[in-house]
Amino acid sequence: MVGRDLTGMPVGRMQSPEDALTTYKSIEVCLENNLAYVGETKMPLADRSFIKIIRSVFPMSTDGSSIDLALSVVAPSDTKIRA
Repeated sequence: MVGRDLTGMPVGRMQSPEDALTTYKSIEVCLENNLAYVGETKMPLADRSFIKIIRSVFPMSTDGSSIDLALSVVAPSDTKIRA
């Protein structure tokens, strides 16, 4: 699902070019370094840009040896985790 949201729209169509670049950059950093990426930014949608989010991107492998997928999880930065 890298590059798409649940609507099936490509990132470049649902986000501004600047926001899409930020999204792609977080995926690129994760895949180039084979490490999870965690960063805070604004919601990449024009009518929701006032919401601060935490974006996590995790490298994934379908064959167990090469990284060929990225799993991205986004949540509002003020989300509280309850024990």
